[in-house]
Amino acid sequence: MSDTKPTLKVAEKGDQLYDEVKESYSVSTNLPHVSGSDAYNDKAYNDFFSAISNKNSNDVNIVVENFYNTYILGKIEKTETDWKYKREVAILKYIVEGSVYDLNSNTAYDVLINKKGQCSAFASAFSLLCEKCEIECYILTGQEHAWNIVRLDDGNLYHVDVTYAVSAGGDYYSNCNLTDAECKKLDSIHHAWWQPDMNAVGGKYGHLVY
Repeated sequence: MSDTKPTLKVAEKGDQLYDEVKESYSVSTNLPHVSGSDAYNDKAYNDFFSAISNKNSNDVNIVVENFYNTYILGKIEKTETDWKYKREVAILKYIVEGSVYDLNSNTAYDVLINKKGQCSAFASAFSLLCEKCEIECYILTGQEHAWNIVRLDDGNLYHVDVTYAVSAGGDYYSNCNLTDAECKKLDSIHHAWWQPDMNAVGGKYGHLVY
């Protein structure tokens, strides 16, 4: 197993969720964010998150490696059509099935080891597995909630709310691979988030169904 720690990408609106989300990045030391947010610059992110240590990071890395070796390696190779989408489906099934929402569990460790978490925990766990599977993924935060946006095989971005999928008993269709407009219809939390450099306009993989 490689000792290299994954890098998560963050797109944050304002300073909401900062204290909560920071605890989720248990294995990250470098967190570049996309342009469009005036709240923090790259150095601020790097200095802050580099100071965070988590005694469970090795356990998380082991789970990530085991997931890849069990569900991806030799099963969903990059030579396949729609390989990013297929890997995304595998990741979502792995996280969502058997997991429960727990407001007091806010790290990737809680989700990947204990199968429970709240929004920042699910968003960070999803990002770690996407990183391992070579899927471009960002964590979005705003108004006391966190979710993800991914870029799939067609080059388009899609919103993915793992927390809502868990809370809805595995409802991927209503909560995963959404456009900006569809995501904003979920509730006022999603409606308030906006990032000018990230536009999910839809494409081949809208509304995840498997």
